[in-house]
Amino acid sequence: DIIVDTIYDCNLRRKWDVIFKKIEVIGKDTQPNTDFLYQYAKSPLGVADREFVHRRMRLDDDDHKLTLIHVESVNLPEFPPSKKVIRANTLLSGHIIRQTSDNPLECTITAIGAVDFKGLIPKALINVFATKAPTEWAKHLMKGCLSILKAKKPDMFRDVEALLYNDEY
Repeated sequence: DIIVDTIYDCNLRRKWDVIFKKIEVIGKDTQPNTDFLYQYAKSPLGVADREFVHRRMRLDDDDHKLTLIHVESVNLPEFPPSKKVIRANTLLSGHIIRQTSDNPLECTITAIGAVDFKGLIPKALINVFATKAPTEWAKHLMKGCLSILKAKKPDMFRDVEALLYNDEY
C-alpha cells in the first residue's frame, strides 16, 4: 500500500515528484475508481512549460497484490488549455505494481508512457530527458516511499533501512 499510495495519492506525490510542480484532482468520473487530474510541469529555460489534463483509472485485485493505474489525456470543457503554457497529450501512461512476496514492500513496478509534448523542444533535450527521466523518477519514488514509510510505519522502516545498508546486498 505504501508504494501504490506514494504514486497515486496527490498529496504524497507532491512531496517527491520533481517533474510535476502541480498535481491536483479536479473531478471524479462516473466510472468507479476514476478521477480527473491537472498536472503542470516546469520546463527548462527556453522551453515552454507543459500542462496535462488526465483521466486516471485505478484497479486493484481482491487481495491487493496487483494494482493497475491507467492515465490518458482528456478534453474537459471546464478546463480549457491555458494560453500561457502548452497542453501536452498523453496517449497512454500507467503503472503496474505487483507484490512479489508476502512482504508488502517487495514488488515490481512496470511503467509505460507515450506522450506528445507538443510544441518545439530541442532534440538533444528530448534525448537527455528520455534516457535520464525514468531513472531519476524511480530514485525520487524510492525516497518518497522511504519518507512515507518512516512517518507511517517506523518499525517497518527500520527493517527496510537495515536491509538497504546491509553490506551483504
